[in-house]
Amino acid sequence: MVKDWSKLTGHLLITFTWLILLATAWLAWGEEWVYLLIVPLAYCHMGFYALCHDYTHNSPFKKSAHNRLAAKIIEIPSFIYFHQFKTTHLIHHQTSNEWDKDPVSVIKNEAGEFHNPLFYILYWPVKAQKWYMAWINQQSNKAELKQKLLIRNLMSFAVFAVGLVLGILPFLLIFWLIPAFLGIVVGIGAMNLHDHWGCEPHNEYRDSRTTPSRLFNYMFWHNGLHLEHHLNPTANFDTLWKMHSENHAIYESERTIVSRF
Repeated sequence: MVKDWSKLTGHLLITFTWLILLATAWLAWGEEWVYLLIVPLAYCHMGFYALCHDYTHNSPFKKSAHNRLAAKIIEIPSFIYFHQFKTTHLIHHQTSNEWDKDPVSVIKNEAGEFHNPLFYILYWPVKAQKWYMAWINQQSNKAELKQKLLIRNLMSFAVFAVGLVLGILPFLLIFWLIPAFLGIVVGIGAMNLHDHWGCEPHNEYRDSRTTPSRLFNYMFWHNGLHLEHHLNPTANFDTLWKMHSENHAIYESERTIVSRF
């Protein structure tokens, strides 16, 4: 049933950490220091994004159905609609940095000009949403897909409607919605820039950046080895490091973009 225990263990750790932080914020609600928890909560939301990423590539579990089920559970705390995430992310792998095809490209036009970084960090979810809606309109079952998207969005709003009725809306906004925005929109936007800023389309060894820093990869779920991930999307952590060590000659000949810090 389980394909990669290291990823599954990490996923459970992220989820339980988020629950503990949220419970701590609730119990300490009213204390001045409690607002500091927004930062680690935002980091957990970056982790939720990483979970959806791994479920998209069917990494933790052997069966795709089990990965989809786990992703559906993550939809609840993360506000990420998994169908949209999976659709746009798989296209991203096929069209990395192609400005008119890649749903999250950091390049803004056919001349190869890059988005202003600060603008991109806020704009990238809008671009992905617009791309997804355009994709839906091309599908034969577009009415069904739009209905599912509408229901998913209404469910998210319903959480805050219930919070308003129960008198806990401020808590939900401060310790759930704001960390989600900071982690997924700002944090992942910055990560997208790190992974693809200055890179090129149509070249599998230059369309992503690789960062062989052990600390960076430990902190961000081995996303630093992003080029290796694009070369082998379903590879586990050990395989990514092995690829990096074995590809030095290719990287040098292809002028692969390597960040060292």
